[in-house]
Amino acid sequence: MILTATIALTLSFATSPPAVPDTVVLLVDFQRDFATSTGAWPADPSLSRQAIERATELVNAAHARGWSVVRVANAFSPWDPGNLFRRRAAIRGSSGAQWVLVDAAHQGPLFSKTGPDGFASGSLSTWFESHPESVIWVAGFFTEGCVLSTAKSAIGRGHKVLSSPSLVASVDSASWRKGWSRLQKAGVVEVPVP
Repeated sequence: MILTATIALTLSFATSPPAVPDTVVLLVDFQRDFATSTGAWPADPSLSRQAIERATELVNAAHARGWSVVRVANAFSPWDPGNLFRRRAAIRGSSGAQWVLVDAAHQGPLFSKTGPDGFASGSLSTWFESHPESVIWVAGFFTEGCVLSTAKSAIGRGHKVLSSPSLVASVDSASWRKGWSRLQKAGVVEVPVP
């Protein structure tokens, strides 16, 4: 009797389909200082416009498919010396730090960061503990900076990272091309926006 129950239990585990990993859209630094022409450190206007449009499409696709959406944004101290080269952009509580994608509540929780890697924020790392080995779509500003650092960290934590050149923006096209090349070398997979 015990042997029969053990065999049945073993077979039920053996025939269970493998778990499908979560898919998460991770939005990085869609903030006024980077995404608008009047911001402290704006990205190229055409790249910015394209990234905002495609990220909005991606968020809508995520909700249609039941994927999670999460945001990470800079919240620098006014006295942070590391923010000087960013022209004092995205100071915590300033208008430049405000999120630019419309319907922010539709875009999931927002986690603050004070450096390039979104996962350096303990809160974002904790959130992803309940989404281990997720497939992550990454979109944001700046391709060669915060997007690259966050994507590399995600890959290092066992996530598969997807993106498209149309989902990221940089201060100019040369930086954008260099950043996209570095994302691909880091292991980010290029796929069309769904």
